[in-house]
Amino acid sequence: MRILAATNVDLRFAVSERRFREDLLYRLEVLPIRMPSLAQRRDDIPVLARHFAAHACERHKFSSIGLAGSAVRAAQAAEWPGNVRQLRARGRGGGHPGRWRALADRSDDTSLPDLSNRTSAPEAATFQLATRQFQADLLRGALAESNWNIAEVARRLDITRSHVYNLIHAFRLARGT
Repeated sequence: MRILAATNVDLRFAVSERRFREDLLYRLEVLPIRMPSLAQRRDDIPVLARHFAAHACERHKFSSIGLAGSAVRAAQAAEWPGNVRQLRARGRGGGHPGRWRALADRSDDTSLPDLSNRTSAPEAATFQLATRQFQADLLRGALAESNWNIAEVARRLDITRSHVYNLIHAFRLARGT
């Protein structure tokens, strides 16, 4: 018998606190495989998003779709505390590829609104759009206050530096905007 087990718990620490059996740890740790979180490998997000979109289309017999570049950039800029499972679930949209289809190959300029120079929320803002607008404004303000010191912005906003860079790219921000 072979057992493949996954956990987000530090088992060695759990053993030291006597919350996990040491003998079981040694039995499970024959070939440990450490998988970094999705936040640590954001370059995988476009490949995964396209795979999940294609799989959803195939499963529900829809024609295949391509994801717009801005939709992929938005996925890369988002936080995924649930890792790959959360990314896959986000696209399921009630059991079918509806959410992926909503991000389908439209022109990059219309797939996600350009939030780089907007200063007020649109008249008929959706919750999602208003949230993205808030994020863009908050990031723009933090960048201006810190003179574009990315490490300082990451500390102030309590996010990783790589996430700051992803947001700058997703919102198409540049110095002086």
